Amino acid sequence: MPKTLAERFAANVNDNGPVPAHRPELGPCWVWTGTPDSSGYGQIHVDKMYGGGRSSGQERASRVAFFLAFGRWPDPCALHHCDNRSCVKAWPDELGPAHIYEGTVADNARDRHEHGASWQEKRTHCPKGHPYDETNTIRSKGRIDERRNCRTCTSIWRAARYAARIAAGICAQCPSPASPGRSECEACRRLSADKAARRHKASHVR
Repeated sequence: MPKTLAERFAANVNDNGPVPAHRPELGPCWVWTGTPDSSGYGQIHVDKMYGGGRSSGQERASRVAFFLAFGRWPDPCALHHCDNRSCVKAWPDELGPAHIYEGTVADNARDRHEHGASWQEKRTHCPKGHPYDETNTIRSKGRIDERRNCRTCTSIWRAARYAARIAAGICAQCPSPASPGRSECEACRRLSADKAARRHKASHVR
């Protein structure tokens, strides 16, 4: 007789795992001993009758743990208090509370940021090989956390965009056609001239 999902799940759990050093009050993790995915999370095959979210039939063990504990799938994320990707403790016991909880995508992004788990934050160089150092990094505030952009790549992109617009006869400042022999349209040229005149005048005011 085929084993149930709960039986197959329990056969791949070690309930005597490590205690999180930063949260010892949580007690031991329940470590997944089955197959992990490429990110280190446990995974297990789930029949379509259970309504899993992945067409491949493979679900993260932490999500399955939540499903077995509460009778429904987490909406949308199963997150970890313990920061241990292989942990599947969704039930409290005498040694501590549950380690897995339901959270939003924003909660997940914030959790990665706070614990330095985001792969973007671990990168020391941009995809083109330029360093993310103090002089070459443009920092901006994202919806959840801080974003980093390469200053060198940004400069190269802007120069290429400018050259492409000039070659196409488009104003460098707006979508209008550029004036013959110029990089700007007549309206932008006048605006630039007015701004330059005001700056010049202001610099001579005592």
